[in-house]
Amino acid sequence: SGGSLYKTKCTYTAEEYRAVQNALQQRLGPEFISTRMAGGGQKVCYIEGHRVISLANEMFGYNGWSHSISQQNVDFVDLINGKFYVGVSAFVKVQLKDGSFHEDVGYGVSEGLRSKALSLEKARKEAVTDGMKRALKCFGNALGNCILDKEYLLAINKIPKQPRPDLDPAQTKRSEGQPSVEKARFCSLVRDRNPASATEPARIQKTSSPGEHTALRGPFSFRHLYCKKKKKKSTFYRRLRPLKVSRGRCRRRHVRPKRGPQTSEKAAAAAAAAEVQEGDGGQEAAAETATSKD
Repeated sequence: SGGSLYKTKCTYTAEEYRAVQNALQQRLGPEFISTRMAGGGQKVCYIEGHRVISLANEMFGYNGWSHSISQQNVDFVDLINGKFYVGVSAFVKVQLKDGSFHEDVGYGVSEGLRSKALSLEKARKEAVTDGMKRALKCFGNALGNCILDKEYLLAINKIPKQPRPDLDPAQTKRSEGQPSVEKARFCSLVRDRNPASATEPARIQKTSSPGEHTALRGPFSFRHLYCKKKKKKSTFYRRLRPLKVSRGRCRRRHVRPKRGPQTSEKAAAAAAAAEVQEGDGGQEAAAETATSKD
């Protein structure tokens, strides 16, 4: 698809544009560059796919860029001695939020696998990753364009790599849910629905167990935003929805007004009317008796 990936384009501010441009001009250190042996015993420098994606997220933001596959072709599929040899080419387009983009072609090869499906999968993924890296490097040195400079590679290989820091268990994701993200999302939803009630920030209180977090907030308080043991189906999204009342419950019942105490005049008039009705009733009964005798 050659159309725009973003429906609404966002322009960079002057300050953001200068900051991104200066960051893209920096050359990568030896920690970001990997090496492998190519054909003929030649040593090749390259950047791994996950490192390029992390660098692009740092430069443009996680929602500031996107990539799409414009075209993908299977060049050959050969079966030799029960093993498959596959070659795939892919055209990948990388576009930023302001509409600027670069497009390049990548190639993937799979050799010596006995499964045709696995061979095609490996070649397709390799082609897309290669095309994405080639398109991203067109934006600047910080995204891999510097590794095409041979003088730079000779100089960077002489610089020792810094040891990677040890993995901190506290920085790893160990439980379901992300309290900070849910807190920010909840505050934004409340602010959109009721701006007056968004003055008091929501408080996320961590409980003793690692899998539970309790959220407290005035009239919109909800308990156990994440409860790994109970696994409640209701989330805070449903708490924000307006209550749906069925038609049967919202029907109003007709209540008769209560009569006040009668006065003496009204009571006498009511008694006289009752006597008249009784007299009329007696006369009707006598007439019916006489008729029956006849």
